[in-house]
Amino acid sequence: MKLSQREIDLLKLALEGAEETTIPQLKKQLKLSVHQIRYAIDKVNRFLVEKKLNQIFIEKDRLVIEQRGKVKEEFDFFISHTTPEQFKFTAEQIEYFILLKLLLSDERLPINYFIETLSTSRTSVVNVLERITRELAEEEIELSNVPRKGYIIEEYSFKRFSYFIAILKKMINIREIYSFYYQDNLYSKAGDLVFFDLFDLDILFDSLGETIQYSKQMTSDIDDTNFLFLTILNYKYRELINTFEMTNRTTKLQMISNFISEIKQNDPNQMENINLAKRLIRYINRELADVFEMKDFKVESNSLLHHIQRFIFRQENGIPFRDIDSEFLVKDHKNLYYVIFAAIRSFQNGMFDKVEAPEAALITLYYITEIEKKAPKVFKAPRILIICGEGRAISSVLKVKISNLIDSKWIDTISVFEFETPLLDHYDLIITTVKLPEVESDKVLYSENVFSEIFFEQIKMKLSVMGSSLVTQRLGKLSQIMNAIAEEVNDDINMNRLEAKIIKILASNLLQKDRPDKQNFIFDSSMLKYHQESQSWHNAIRISGQELLSKHSIEEKYINKIISNIENFGSYMIIAPGVLLAHASERDGVLNNGFSMHVFNEPIIFPGENVFPVSVIITIAVKNRESYHVVEKIVQWVLDEETIFSLADKKNKLRIEQMVRNILMMQEV
Repeated sequence: MKLSQREIDLLKLALEGAEETTIPQLKKQLKLSVHQIRYAIDKVNRFLVEKKLNQIFIEKDRLVIEQRGKVKEEFDFFISHTTPEQFKFTAEQIEYFILLKLLLSDERLPINYFIETLSTSRTSVVNVLERITRELAEEEIELSNVPRKGYIIEEYSFKRFSYFIAILKKMINIREIYSFYYQDNLYSKAGDLVFFDLFDLDILFDSLGETIQYSKQMTSDIDDTNFLFLTILNYKYRELINTFEMTNRTTKLQMISNFISEIKQNDPNQMENINLAKRLIRYINRELADVFEMKDFKVESNSLLHHIQRFIFRQENGIPFRDIDSEFLVKDHKNLYYVIFAAIRSFQNGMFDKVEAPEAALITLYYITEIEKKAPKVFKAPRILIICGEGRAISSVLKVKISNLIDSKWIDTISVFEFETPLLDHYDLIITTVKLPEVESDKVLYSENVFSEIFFEQIKMKLSVMGSSLVTQRLGKLSQIMNAIAEEVNDDINMNRLEAKIIKILASNLLQKDRPDKQNFIFDSSMLKYHQESQSWHNAIRISGQELLSKHSIEEKYINKIISNIENFGSYMIIAPGVLLAHASERDGVLNNGFSMHVFNEPIIFPGENVFPVSVIITIAVKNRESYHVVEKIVQWVLDEETIFSLADKKNKLRIEQMVRNILMMQEV
């Protein structure tokens, strides 16, 4: 682990000072808050643990270093092998930070503030400020500059704060915000700069907590942008409450209060006047019917209505929308796009005549989706690549789900470590659970939660825009199920046997005949367990891997790797609401194929945004690639709602065990 400049300064001060170094002294000399100091100490302790040294701790406001000599020796060695270049920020990070600080601050910020914070030259800061002034002017946000006093944005508006959110999302991933809130854990230099130099941490923590509690009470999901928007408004409100010397403080407090109230009153399902949204949809339908000469043309859906409501809200509050490349998304439906764009601008004598191309493109996408549901399909098979963090299990799982849309023979899977940039030319769509470094392409679709319904809708939209045919059912499986029912329907019907047959049919992959029929898996009744007590997610993962460890299916490092992957990549292992498939790569300590399932009465909270509490943890170890089809079978079974209900009841233990045996193709003992 590497220490940042902040941790180096703290440890250097503590080692060079007297043994009675106190927290107040560190606050004063380092100009840090107590929270910042505690976070820096946590990072130093991780460094010391790696060096097998005792951790630093705080005792009655005093910093205690038990192995001072050895700590100094390791610290000096680290410093001697560390260059100043490691602490420099990129030009992009510098520009983003300056822009974010100006958008957030209510005080004039002099050039020297940015020079000291970013450890960069005056010329660099001046050049950035000139660019930012022009950029903000294009957004109709005025940046005021008084020589020798500094820069400030005085106007409060939705536009100012929405632009702040847009830049913040470019600088750091929202997953890092959740990780920092729940675990005090940062994994990027940009994140360190944002949290410790952009915000007041105590206010930020309170604001995040309040927004999280509000989002849990929502009747529907709150998306990342709205979550951050409400967090920042809460932050500004709390910041203003703590500020008394500002001349226009009362006015700004009232404006922020109004913003927050308006957002909280506007549930995403009731974002704006529903009747206005319905009138706009009817108007667009009429325009499309006239242009394309289609009688009784009508596109209606709750998702379209919901989006039009959000569109109206953004238009009336001057919130720009730039999250999509309109040219790419509508390239195969340009005529439809042009008609919809013109219709929006002409609606009710130009009510939305200022609408921009990305908004019209997104509305067009909703129309494409609805039209695709009714229109006959012409098959055009895109090549799809699925990438996951470690190993292939999640990639295989997602492949199963997408194969309900596209024949699986057009879908390939790899780990992130196998990805190379030239692969972009060989695939039409790349779906990844991990952000690909230095890769910017419209072909890449990324999500932290690839099994969310929202993300699945994005995939369907992408495929629809490509002109792909969406497969809905595999009739071969239906035929097999009907045959199984016919075989079992008699006077002595065995429902358990029939259910097991159906599960086996659903779990099979009919499109890949060359897969081996049987793979040896370690599994017995002791590896299906029910737990009453509550657990942290770390403990739950360790408990779930214990039987595999004791039965020599895996090594200890396999469990550690699962935990590390969740910490680094988020909760991408959640494959269905309440179900997590714990796994790592075969190279991470798999000795033999193994399977265990643990059901927790008290749901477990895993890190990440919009993450379902987990009640079932399936731990699977796969020794060779030929066995990955078993993972697909397990997932197909678990994705069935009936399975989830069955797992929740301990009375079904024997039946669940038998189903697992059938899926693993094991003989009953």
